[in-house]
Amino acid sequence: MIKQTIENMKHQLLRDKEELDVKQLFDSIINHFKINLEMINQYSKFETGEVYDIKFFERIFVKDIKNLYGNLDKPYLNDYGRVSHNFAPKGVVGVKIAKKIMLENYLELIKVCLETRNAIIIEQQTNSKLLELLVVLINDIVKQTTDYVCVELTNVALENQDIDVLVYVGKKSEFEKLSTSAEKIYVGVGEYELFVDEPMDVNLIEKAKSLGVVVFEKQKGDTLEKLNSLGANYACAIMSPNKSEIKKFISQAKASNILVNMLPTLVTKINLNPEQLVKRKSVVIYQ
Repeated sequence: MIKQTIENMKHQLLRDKEELDVKQLFDSIINHFKINLEMINQYSKFETGEVYDIKFFERIFVKDIKNLYGNLDKPYLNDYGRVSHNFAPKGVVGVKIAKKIMLENYLELIKVCLETRNAIIIEQQTNSKLLELLVVLINDIVKQTTDYVCVELTNVALENQDIDVLVYVGKKSEFEKLSTSAEKIYVGVGEYELFVDEPMDVNLIEKAKSLGVVVFEKQKGDTLEKLNSLGANYACAIMSPNKSEIKKFISQAKASNILVNMLPTLVTKINLNPEQLVKRKSVVIYQ
């Protein structure tokens, strides 16, 4: 079943397609959510007890977007022939969710794939009827606008499937063990370590521990080297009044997000950039 779904996605991506107005697509999705908001909240109340207003969805989808991805620029002539540059989608993006993430994180992943004209198939950690409903509503609009892409949910492991990109959400140490023929992209939302140079705020340290943050108290030897060797530090934090120690940490910590004297759970967004899901191609046709 999953193989057929992926095959269908790849077939759709090869079809001729008109230029996509991404903003119009997202506006239509928001409007569809607005019309079905009562049903969305019925599912949400039953599943999590939460209630959403339309602004929650607008914060994710209503943004200024440059309509560049997946669209051919107007061809021009040079000494060899007609030339065009384009950002082509990478294809079928499989997303493996190996930890608990928020509903908005799922929607952020879907948004960036729609924006870049990739198909997306999400391997869920747990089944969510609310997420299933939102995917149905999104696909309703996508099918009305264009048939180039679809969004799917699955419980089947994606590593050995015929996908083009595998996005992994979880621990980086586990990501590095993944064996797949697809391109791998790591998204470590919510994975943190805190290095305590001097304990300026004991309550903050205890709060970090309660939230699952790995805390390194200062000790003999190079704690920073030990921290970097873990390979899971998507985001690191340091607690210190010492500016030179902070500068050293910022320059040497192998992390994509660094917090200084702050509770290390503030970065909760999926930091997956559209540029990671497109490939640039230049085509010259001799004439």
